[in-house]
Amino acid sequence: MNKKGNRQTQETDEKIVRAVTGMMAREHIPISKITVSEICSRCGIHRSTFYAHYLDIYDVAEKVEKTMAEKLGETIRDKIQEGAGARECFLTSLDFIREYREFYLLYFEQMRYSEVINTSWDLLREKWSEEENYGFSSMKMVEYHGAFMLHGMTSFILLWLEKGCEETPEELLGYLLEISEALYKIKEW
Repeated sequence: MNKKGNRQTQETDEKIVRAVTGMMAREHIPISKITVSEICSRCGIHRSTFYAHYLDIYDVAEKVEKTMAEKLGETIRDKIQEGAGARECFLTSLDFIREYREFYLLYFEQMRYSEVINTSWDLLREKWSEEENYGFSSMKMVEYHGAFMLHGMTSFILLWLEKGCEETPEELLGYLLEISEALYKIKEW
């Protein structure tokens, strides 16, 4: 019987995930070019077995990214419980992304959306939820700020990854603060 928690099911999940990420990372095959047939061949499984585990190749990639986001979320929650502020949580996120840079470079390039950024934003929002509207004039502004942060940070981090993570997380934070100051100056134009 194919139950979620049994060892054989977990081993098959791992084989499929390794095959997909290996094709993306080592062979530089875009996710759009990876086929279920190729995964099944590499894993020595039938198509029906693949579909018992995943909907499609994108489902595999999303599961891997979700797992990575959960790992980062746990790390950030631990930091928050230790009393860390936004700066330390942000640096922790960057350290995590740099540690798994090969995966995230491919993921950001191919998917253009990241659960890691979304998870980080949700955790920070949760941490400071007691502050009314997070210092903004309305909840509508909070929503726009969230969209700006989610998509802006995804592009910002992709650029960092494409440049080989040359800057340290601290230098990257400095760039963000400088960008924030420049955005604030728009108000004065």
